[in-house]
Amino acid sequence: MKWILVWACGAALAASSAAVSAEEAENLFEAKKKGKVEFEAISMFGFEKIEITVKNLTPALLRLNPAGSVLIPPDGALQRLGLAGVVGGVPGEDSALIVIPPNGSWTGEINAVCLDFGKGTPPNGVKYSLSGTPADESALEVLRYWADNPQIKQTTVNDIIWSGRRLDTLKSQVLPAWLIDARIIVNGGKMLFLTGSGVLYQVADDALSWSKIGENLDSAAASGGQIAGYIEKIPGLRWYNLSQRSWEYFFLPSSPAKVLLGPDRTIFALCGGTIYRWAPGQKEFAAFSAGGISDAAMSPAAVSPAICALKADSGTVLVYDRAQEAWSELQGGGFSKVGASSKSVYASSAAGVARFQGKWRRIHGSPADFEAGSGKCFIVAAKRVIVYDEGADSLSQPADLPRTAMAWAVDRITDSFYVLDEQAKVHKLSDSGTWLLHLSVPELSGRKD
Repeated sequence: MKWILVWACGAALAASSAAVSAEEAENLFEAKKKGKVEFEAISMFGFEKIEITVKNLTPALLRLNPAGSVLIPPDGALQRLGLAGVVGGVPGEDSALIVIPPNGSWTGEINAVCLDFGKGTPPNGVKYSLSGTPADESALEVLRYWADNPQIKQTTVNDIIWSGRRLDTLKSQVLPAWLIDARIIVNGGKMLFLTGSGVLYQVADDALSWSKIGENLDSAAASGGQIAGYIEKIPGLRWYNLSQRSWEYFFLPSSPAKVLLGPDRTIFALCGGTIYRWAPGQKEFAAFSAGGISDAAMSPAAVSPAICALKADSGTVLVYDRAQEAWSELQGGGFSKVGASSKSVYASSAAGVARFQGKWRRIHGSPADFEAGSGKCFIVAAKRVIVYDEGADSLSQPADLPRTAMAWAVDRITDSFYVLDEQAKVHKLSDSGTWLLHLSVPELSGRKD
């Protein structure tokens, strides 16, 4: 059975939202190392394609991921070949994997690239073997990214690998500048889009109209009908007045590490380890906490939202008591991030994510990022999202993030989770754990509106 490995890219394919994770499939080189497959590769027509014979030696169905495996020539003067994805397969689905029935064989085409600059092209009839180890780390990242984005030209991948440059270089050549490092901000069903070049757009409810409302911003936040943004290297904050559709500038001691927006138009900014507060009628921000604060959070409650802070030295969580106008300390420490839903306080550490109910109780037992909503907490770990429902006191089954996910955001008002992918599409996590296409981001480079 012959397996034709071609060096030209297949058609552009978007990642499926109902993806079967390639990470769950066994790597091709591992299957060979364990004796599960019989493998032979013979060069044909120089570097244009390689004939490969592969056979399943087990009585079980094999799902193999070829991305990152390496073919070794018999002569060190010849090129090694790095494998990416199956041509024509949808990244993240079985069609992108090598699926071999019990004791059967498989035939298909796989994208490949030369790994060694300056080495010779194999003549016809040269037998290649499969390495028992994957490509080195930088090449491995590029090959896996190519498998997820088969529209990238093989010559582009070659240039990146030969020059020793890393994955971020490949992304900068493939993705439009406005999409790299882009972010979505969602609040009460309203969406903002911050491009990688620092332009902030407000998205209409029908997602058809995108209005530019800010520029030169490193970050943005939205809550309670407010929008704020800031430039990292400038010690100040811009606040967007929705009614007047204009920006106002506030001076701060340093650039904010985090901004919290209250429903009563108050603004809290974490700067240099201190939380500063501004309210309508004040001329400037005033210190709201002592120093030594590493993180802060505010609940999405519409009235008297809870405000929490995290002490940098001990990882202890502080909660602001509005009646006493003072901070109180929750027992326990060692946390690195704090969050707040409408009724609960959350914190994370290397041991996982915990919820405070008179005492800390762990709800997820491994290192993870998280964002608390109104009555749910969204936990992101190992490229998966798990939803903790406070009412049911239970975790949902993990949902794999789309393989080309770039950024995620939580609408804390509606308890919804969104992902932006490298195809400039925004997906929303459904209650059943599947991904629904929410909107497609239009081409934003050069827009003047």
